[in-house]
Amino acid sequence: MKPDPTKPPAPLPKLFEGLVTRDDLARHLGISTDTLARWEGRGTGPTSIKVGRRVLYRAATVNAWLRGLERPKPGPAKPATRPGAK
Repeated sequence: MKPDPTKPPAPLPKLFEGLVTRDDLARHLGISTDTLARWEGRGTGPTSIKVGRRVLYRAATVNAWLRGLERPKPGPAKPATRPGAK
């Protein structure tokens, strides 16, 4: 049976909530889709879901990956000391 084009599609199950396409994620991060694909190949980017040719990312997974990239602020600079100085 073919879907009725005049009928709105059924809402997606919760499983699909919070998914982001590679194009959308690249745009939000200000990088290219090629960079995301390269990161995926190296295992350094966020975990992805591949459905056919389409690559999707869970927003929660991307947020966790970004938190993992956070670095602490550097502390105040220590005064330079000469070797042997006390």
